[in-house]
Amino acid sequence: MTCSGDSPRAEVGQLNVSAQTEFEARLLAFIRRTLLPDADLPIDRETYLFADSLINSMRILDLVAFVENWLGAEIGLDDVTMDHFRSASAIAEYFAPCANTVSAVPRRKNR
Repeated sequence: MTCSGDSPRAEVGQLNVSAQTEFEARLLAFIRRTLLPDADLPIDRETYLFADSLINSMRILDLVAFVENWLGAEIGLDDVTMDHFRSASAIAEYFAPCANTVSAVPRRKNR
């Protein structure tokens, strides 16, 4: 994912830690309340969402939509990987640097 101009995501610079922390907290709340309200185990920032079979192929769409909404941009297909969506902390670590400087595919406006 490219976050600003032609700079690769990794070169965005110093991450705003409070933005990442806030995103991670909101993401965890969304996962707990919306995606997994009846989970049999506690869901924390390092819970493996797919390896532990908590999130399936239908729920990933909701998860991607949540991240896209937070970013204000669509996520490219190359960025939707098990590695990037492994856990809430992995999602926040990968996508939070792009929050204010995204040049991913622009969101489609509803007409």
